[in-house]
Amino acid sequence: MKKMSASERSRLIYKLADLMEEHKEALAQLDTLDNGKPIGETTNADVPLQSNTSVIMLDGPLR
Repeated sequence: MKKMSASERSRLIYKLADLMEEHKEALAQLDTLDNGKPIGETTNADVPLQSNTSVIMLDGPLR
């Protein structure tokens, strides 16, 4: 298995966070269908938290 550099891993995680933000409505709808939570909760809490957690995990060690 080929190892990925930290900078490449970081770039991909930021890209994932950007894509999650871009498609947050669709992700919220899927999350609601999957677990039955109200759409407002998945739109305003769950999906943004998932995206933000990825970025926080990247930024944390740099500070």
